[in-house]
Amino acid sequence: MSLTTILSNVDTRLPTGYFSSTLTTTQKKSFVNEAQRWVCRAHNFDFLKRECTQDTVDGSRRYALPDGTDTDFYSAAVWRFKEEISVELIDSDSEAIQLVRGHKEFIENIKANYDRSETGEPAQYAIDQFNIWLYPIPDHSKNDDTAWQINLEYYGYLPDLSDTNTDNFLTAHCPEVLEYKTLALCFEIGQDYSDASYWEQKAFMALKELADEDFSAVHGGIETGTVPTSGNQVGAWENRAKVVTSGGYVDNS
Repeated sequence: MSLTTILSNVDTRLPTGYFSSTLTTTQKKSFVNEAQRWVCRAHNFDFLKRECTQDTVDGSRRYALPDGTDTDFYSAAVWRFKEEISVELIDSDSEAIQLVRGHKEFIENIKANYDRSETGEPAQYAIDQFNIWLYPIPDHSKNDDTAWQINLEYYGYLPDLSDTNTDNFLTAHCPEVLEYKTLALCFEIGQDYSDASYWEQKAFMALKELADEDFSAVHGGIETGTVPTSGNQVGAWENRAKVVTSGGYVDNS
């Protein structure tokens, strides 16, 4: 399904001419993208994983995170940053150095970092003010006088759908979540809150199904018939196997 089809389905479900002066095609496209951001914020879906690189600058600590438009360090195709998975440096020998994350204020208040001009091979990083901060400051003389490459794995936001970007993972695999959320937003414009609530609930259920599918695909399904023990922590399962039958649970131990 494409953006055009989603908009057509939305129009089909709206009353004829419903707030047509406000709910223009442009406005409905904006609502589809608002729905898409709603989905992206809800969960770190596997399809939101991205990876990008940029070179360090000798003596520079701060590096901008991808915002979806920056073409100085990042490809224009790189998505806007949501949350990092890992940050590593690739040195002159193409070996990866995993960096340790800390809070910027905590790192800078460690006695070893009191000298804010200290340079060397970065070992720690912080995410702050939509930037990556490296500690200590990169000194390219520690890397055969060449730049390190910052390799960032992260969850991003899907680029907005448009007339030239009409398809993505969501439109292909779960277009109904965009359709339902867009309808909820449209009915809010008309202050038809009962209809808005109805479509909001349908959107939420579609989102939940998408999250369940994503979890299952990444982590594997839970074994059929396995029963959580009352009082156990999340993820803890009773040792004895049980089988579900028409008469209830039968202990197989």
